[in-house]
Amino acid sequence: MPDSSPSEDNSSALQFAIDGAQPDRLRATLSRLCNDSKDIARAAEAILLVPLDRSKARITPTAGVEDGNADRNDDDSDESESDQSPKDQLAAVEAKRKAVHKLQRQRSRYAMCRNCNEEFNIAQNDEGGCVYHPDKSKVDWDGDAWADHDEDCHGQIDTKEMRRDYPDGFIYPCCDQDGESEGCVTNRHIERVQKAIKKRR
Repeated sequence: MPDSSPSEDNSSALQFAIDGAQPDRLRATLSRLCNDSKDIARAAEAILLVPLDRSKARITPTAGVEDGNADRNDDDSDESESDQSPKDQLAAVEAKRKAVHKLQRQRSRYAMCRNCNEEFNIAQNDEGGCVYHPDKSKVDWDGDAWADHDEDCHGQIDTKEMRRDYPDGFIYPCCDQDGESEGCVTNRHIERVQKAIKKRR
């Protein structure tokens, strides 16, 4: 039986393609692979999902699911289920119950922290993992960084781009340290709440 594993050349080319692909294309590709293969879907679940009882972050609604969807689906399917035998109806209800229960007891393993803007594993969200400044940096007008900077000629100072390119010209009021300093507060990560995407009826 021929070896179906990718050759070294193909593996390198595939990794190069993955590294250069846009996020939307990667998501679409992963979704398609999960739909086509139960083994790949199970592997993705093991990596991307975690049981709720292992979560150390605030629980937020799952994107794409509305509260009450299960009830509405049950109502919509009453007519079709009326033609089934009692045994088949019971099996269908049990299958739905298990699906809803599985959805409720699992969630995304990874989330973005609203304080440090880093991705974190919610099952490993221990104290001290998040380091951040509670205050937004402000322009350090008293320092020397902007002594020769004329905003009319050189552009506005108080921007994200300037904070990125000239961090020494900014200061954090919370600790009086410049923009290059590490965070002055340590804590657990706090999940950045994402708005749930409503399903179309």
